[in-house]
Amino acid sequence: MLRKGAGWSTLFPIWLSFWRLMEHCGFCAICGGEGGVDPLFCRVNVEESAGRAEVRSVHVFLTGPRGVGKSTALDRTVELLGVRPGGFRTGFAPDRTRLCLWPAWERPDWSEARTVARLADGRLTGDPAAFDRLGPAILRESLSWARLLVLDELGWLEAGAPAFQGAVRAFLAGPVPVLGVVKPPHERRGTWLEGLVDTPGGTLVEVDLDNRSNLPAFLAARLRAALGPGEITGELGNEP
Repeated sequence: MLRKGAGWSTLFPIWLSFWRLMEHCGFCAICGGEGGVDPLFCRVNVEESAGRAEVRSVHVFLTGPRGVGKSTALDRTVELLGVRPGGFRTGFAPDRTRLCLWPAWERPDWSEARTVARLADGRLTGDPAAFDRLGPAILRESLSWARLLVLDELGWLEAGAPAFQGAVRAFLAGPVPVLGVVKPPHERRGTWLEGLVDTPGGTLVEVDLDNRSNLPAFLAARLRAALGPGEITGELGNEP
């Protein structure tokens, strides 16, 4: 990513190279106009999208090192959009021994019923049955009202959960914009995540220490055009 304070002599070659790569990428919905190009945003799926007349939807995946602030950037982006998100969130229970999954429009739920992975002997092990039970149901419910789906996050723990994986792929093939968090490339390789971000309309954005503060406003501005008319807003924890 570009760093603050870079001069024009440094920036111009980078912008020019991105322009040449992206001028036919088809991501106009998030670039701001027909033929528009945002070289800092549209950075993947160039070969798949070259010459495409239109992209059905916009799917943005945040990636980067552990602890860099991917989920924080996602939270702030959703807040700026003012849209109640569908989809799911994951996080560790306060005792740090269980990973839980809950609807993105609700408060964090650390209950046993929401547990999808456990830490034992220093190793975190996923529960495929729990992923298959919780994930598809949450995504199906979201379909009836959500204008934005949050998938935070997608990782290797879902291996062996075919219903969960199938539900995610089905939504990525659909019209609802997605804002998700995925593992870095070296952690996706050889897993069910490989190729997931290369869906039509998919964009991979790397979060780093330099861009994480300004990234939410940048993402929100580009996602607004993809959300369509109308709003579903309100405080988390209330029913849509």
